[in-house]
Amino acid sequence: MGLEDELEFIGFPEKNDGQYKIIQLYWGNRPVMLFGRVNDNHPDMLSKFLQSKKIHVDYISSSIPLSVLQIPSPGGDGHLYHVVGMGNNHMSPKSKKFTKPEGRSSHYDIDANRAHSAIFKNRMIKEGWTLMKY
Repeated sequence: MGLEDELEFIGFPEKNDGQYKIIQLYWGNRPVMLFGRVNDNHPDMLSKFLQSKKIHVDYISSSIPLSVLQIPSPGGDGHLYHVVGMGNNHMSPKSKKFTKPEGRSSHYDIDANRAHSAIFKNRMIKEGWTLMKY
């Protein structure tokens, strides 16, 4: 069993084709991928996930210049989770097609993570989805 078998999806798009915001993280050693609507923002997505796990949320300053926005910490040392990537991807559940995550979060200055994206790609192909190329 590989990491693609352990990958947990939160908010996986079951019906609607379109662009989705994503967060790639590890909960302990387990890979997790959060999906949100394209108009959602990464800090809100992460905050909702952490609240659903009932853990204390530490806040940091956003990386957006001149911003006073406080956003949930991306985790890491001393946390139960570690965010490794943020960005977006396109999902077409009706035709079982997807793109690999790409882009970045301006709030965190974090790109989509290649290693986590490879785990996602392997899982999707294993489940009969087709990788779309733009």
